[in-house]
Amino acid sequence: MIAPPATNAPPGPVLELVVSTQPGGGPQHVLAVAGWLRARRWRPIVAGPRDGALFERFRDSGIDTVELATNRFRPGTLAALVRLVRQRGVRLIHSHGKGAGLYGRLVARVLGVPAVHTLHGLHFERYGTVARAAYLTLERRLSRWTRVIVNVSRAQEAEGLALGLF
Repeated sequence: MIAPPATNAPPGPVLELVVSTQPGGGPQHVLAVAGWLRARRWRPIVAGPRDGALFERFRDSGIDTVELATNRFRPGTLAALVRLVRQRGVRLIHSHGKGAGLYGRLVARVLGVPAVHTLHGLHFERYGTVARAAYLTLERRLSRWTRVIVNVSRAQEAEGLALGLF
């Protein structure tokens, strides 16, 4: 878990980056993580698309929520994320899912902010040969830029280790 700094100062903002706010395991997990962070004086910011009911639920829970199109790769979204991290003084980027993992870890690398990534499944089986190789190569690179990788199960961890992802 994330420990607050040893000083009396508040720990600071943590960006929770999601690819969807539709009801499901990932966004529900982020809602729980954001509550845990708030209880420990961190300031969670949830960023992701306004594509589901959990976007408003984050807001209604008092969580700073930012609409950001993380469900498709767009250079404008990458630039907006860099601005968000700089303007809010984000001290940790925690991404959830493939798209958010790409955005979050790229920005963390560029800005020198620690990155945590939660894999909510390794879903590449339906990819063609070239797409599968590209995804696995990219994930291996991004993993080297990631301070902590969280797996949602022991089976997923074993699969990721067997694939050399971390």
